[in-house]
Amino acid sequence: MINFNSFTEMDAHQREIKLKAILEKMDIPEQRRAALSLRNLRWLNRNMSINNSKHPLLPRAVKLLTWLLRFHTQRR
Repeated sequence: MINFNSFTEMDAHQREIKLKAILEKMDIPEQRRAALSLRNLRWLNRNMSINNSKHPLLPRAVKLLTWLLRFHTQRR
């Protein structure tokens, strides 16, 4: 299990930038990719693959999204 206390907000910010770049290339509503709040991260977790199941960057986006969700929920 990853200890998220060893990561900083800068680590999370860098991953958010990478995720946003991928989401720009996907069929995702603008309001869901503009601000990566915990609410939007959860929405993306449920819905991102619906219209993007064949997108080549989906596995990378899922990996980044999962990391961000864990980081933000464990840091609360």
